[in-house]
Amino acid sequence: MNNECHAQKIAPCPKRWAFGFWVLGFGFLILLLGLGFFWFFKTKPVATDLAGATFALSIRPSQQHLGKLSQFEGKEFSFEIENNSTETIKIMKVQHSCGCTESKVEKEILAPGEKSRIVGSLNAQDRMGEFGSQIVVSFLTGLTGLDGGESAKYIQEAKMLVGARAVSVLNTPGQMELGETLLGKEPKAVSFEVSRGEADLEWDDLEIKTESLKSRIIKIGEDRWQITLTPPKGEVIGTQREEVEITLLNSQNKLNPENPVQLEQSPGRPVKILVSWKTSSAHFALAPAGIYLNGDKLVRVKVKSLQDRPVQVSSIEIPAEAPVQVRSVNESGSTWLEFQSKQISLAQGQPNQEALWSGKVQVRLRDGLVEEKVLVAIIK
Repeated sequence: MNNECHAQKIAPCPKRWAFGFWVLGFGFLILLLGLGFFWFFKTKPVATDLAGATFALSIRPSQQHLGKLSQFEGKEFSFEIENNSTETIKIMKVQHSCGCTESKVEKEILAPGEKSRIVGSLNAQDRMGEFGSQIVVSFLTGLTGLDGGESAKYIQEAKMLVGARAVSVLNTPGQMELGETLLGKEPKAVSFEVSRGEADLEWDDLEIKTESLKSRIIKIGEDRWQITLTPPKGEVIGTQREEVEITLLNSQNKLNPENPVQLEQSPGRPVKILVSWKTSSAHFALAPAGIYLNGDKLVRVKVKSLQDRPVQVSSIEIPAEAPVQVRSVNESGSTWLEFQSKQISLAQGQPNQEALWSGKVQVRLRDGLVEEKVLVAIIK
């Protein structure tokens, strides 16, 4: 054979040596991949359905419906868990999919055949209709002792469901728009109805609380009331908002205020409605009327005259706690307001350019004939 490797039989062939090393390297790589896959699938959490059981841990019941809850009510629940295996298991963590739920395990380490409970509460606050949460229990199996330490073999999961139906104590609109009024004019009153909800509470009357709005309540049926709200006379251009509080009452409390009757399953806080109204001007307008400040970004608001007259900014009133700075700028016959976050030093000494503040800045405008105040809303 006309080959250099066969012609020199004493020296080993370099090509065969290279091929041999390549085969050994490839085999070693396959071995490492095999070990990696083995370890991955050995420790990977075992998916379970909601049948209430895994190989090691059983749950009774697997699902619970707590019935009807008022929108301010919470209710406790519990699930029984049992170690069905022949080895000790350790509960590592209990997680839930909804912020409406709190849950924990009573005992973390379970010997074979031992039982414990997952206990918690479901809160219907600010919810309506059917809602629920999935609870996931992660645990270790294959423990040789009760220390729950290095001898653990597998990580598994057990899942359960808890739910309820949130019902209202009072049927109200979530928010109310009271309309728009020109600066200096008397606003109009706006009326709307509220009615008793499905919640099982013993009450028969309402009380309303506002800060600046005029209010009136009239009972128009067995379980229906009419509420009338009137905004104050606007002195500043812009949109105003206020939370109106409606409290459930027992009429006996009005007759004997010194010894009030406590409502059964009292909601603990009033029902709230967000109310807004707008005061506009025949002389000035802002675009936009509200802004969002992020980082050190400069935001501009254009001041317009609705009478085609030159506009001047006579004063700017910034709340003392507001981490913002504002200035007026005139460019090519137009007037602008420039807003920027004020630099704040944090405890770590790092600068913070973002204004974590919501509120309003009051600006006084004039055009030679009239002078009015306007509000610019800043949203964090």
